[in-house]
Amino acid sequence: EADSYLLALFPAMALQAQLQKQYFYAVGTGLLLILLWALIVFSLSRHAYHTIFSDISTLLNQDKTGRIQRKFLTAEINQIALKLRNEVSELLQPSKTDTVTQLLNYDGIKSTIEQGTDKSKKSPVYACVFEIDNYSKLANHYPQNVIDPIMIKIASIMKLHKMQKDLLGRIDDSMFLVVFNRKDKKKAFEDCDNIRQMVEESSFKMPHNSFPITISGGFSIKTPSQSFEEVLKNAKSRLKVAQEEGGNSMAEVKKTPKFL
Repeated sequence: EADSYLLALFPAMALQAQLQKQYFYAVGTGLLLILLWALIVFSLSRHAYHTIFSDISTLLNQDKTGRIQRKFLTAEINQIALKLRNEVSELLQPSKTDTVTQLLNYDGIKSTIEQGTDKSKKSPVYACVFEIDNYSKLANHYPQNVIDPIMIKIASIMKLHKMQKDLLGRIDDSMFLVVFNRKDKKKAFEDCDNIRQMVEESSFKMPHNSFPITISGGFSIKTPSQSFEEVLKNAKSRLKVAQEEGGNSMAEVKKTPKFL
């Protein structure tokens, strides 16, 4: 009976040993695969981190021109470079806005007029150059923190008369320009003179014993065939006439140009 028991037990032990061997083989194979996978991930991650770090280092160390020209390997860095490229492009472009009044400056209003000019149309627009009377006295006696609020208030008065297709600009330290689309010359001139009157009647924050703030205007007609410089020259010539007559007044170009 003992021999029979041992004979029966031996195959069971052999089977158990074989199963244990297979188990250890499977576990070892699994651990090896996990290790191999970890090595692959580590290698890829290391390469990715190295690429990102290299792109960031290059991005930070390059000047603005290099950032514009270089193509980076990392998609995220490319997006950052694109944003920087757009910012650089904006910085390289000349500003078209007056920083004090937020109106168009000389370059802004000139380019807007030239881009919108259609010489095939025969309808004119009306332009008026305003200048603060005795501006040199104002600039010589008061600091910029007194002058800037005056400019902002004058710009606000001009905005009250602006319609959809009109243009407003500050083209010099003391000069403003309005370009009005109106049904006729009389209406455009009245709107310009209303601006002058509102400035005269407005109160400005000025130091004690200060002089009143008034403006004079030179009014001109712009046909589609005329250049911006030509219209501005005509308006400034009339502005000079208004100032020579004592200021706080309007003068217009008497001769109406022929429409082409």
